[in-house]
Amino acid sequence: MSLLLNRPHPPPILRGFATVHGRRLETALIVPDETRARAPHLVLLHGAFGSLATWDRFPREVARASGCPVLVYSRAGHGRSDPPGGPPGPNYLQVEAQTVLPALLDSQGIERPVLVGHEDGAAIALIHAGSGFDVAGVVGLAPRNSIGEPAATAVRAAHARFSAGEAMQEYARQHRDPAALLARWALLWASPQVRARTLEPFLRRVAAPVVLVQGEDDEHGSLADLASLARGLHGYAQSIQLEAVGHEPWLDAPRAVAVAITALVDRAGNRGQTLLSHDDPMHRDRLPGK
Repeated sequence: MSLLLNRPHPPPILRGFATVHGRRLETALIVPDETRARAPHLVLLHGAFGSLATWDRFPREVARASGCPVLVYSRAGHGRSDPPGGPPGPNYLQVEAQTVLPALLDSQGIERPVLVGHEDGAAIALIHAGSGFDVAGVVGLAPRNSIGEPAATAVRAAHARFSAGEAMQEYARQHRDPAALLARWALLWASPQVRARTLEPFLRRVAAPVVLVQGEDDEHGSLADLASLARGLHGYAQSIQLEAVGHEPWLDAPRAVAVAITALVDRAGNRGQTLLSHDDPMHRDRLPGK
């Protein structure tokens, strides 16, 4: 495993838009100067309030560290992407995982990626992998098995802050229409149908190796959620708890997250390696975040 985070020249970012099901989604592609042989693409999937911009410098850092090209995009209604065709339904995660993401990957000529997702993005990655699509691996950052009260409280608080004029500039920097985005999530996450859904039907069908990363100071997630996801996975899985790290591990502990992703890429490159069976113990690590 080779980490190149200290290299002085970051790889360039190629920005553009991909048209998926009639809507333009903003994209960024980062190709490192030194690419490993048969390198999979890393595809970064943002969280509920996130966008391409949420990842900040991390896509460049992880491209350089892993030797893999990185694709980042904003889902419809996020960032500078087109608005969605209507309000998301209770199965919005499945639509993104089973319809939108495959079409985006096809449009970019990407096969067998490593999916790196944050909260909702982690759910989309796991559903995609558990729906029969071929992926080399999944990394879930601050993943959750369901929309619990901490997450629902967070979206209500964010909507209230924005409505009161607070954090307006923060959200406006990331999104074309932040008011509409926050209103959609406030309404959606109040739905009992959404709150009742879990990822368990998909987890048992994930064949690719999975790494789950949770910050111990994450006010929107819990280690219990991490454990419930881990129990549902039947293949190789590793859970990593990062000390003194909050809801956005790639910002609080970029090196630790890059190490975890690079290690998964190394494992995914050895397709003949024996994976854990359902009866094998889960790999658990508690690491310093910074």
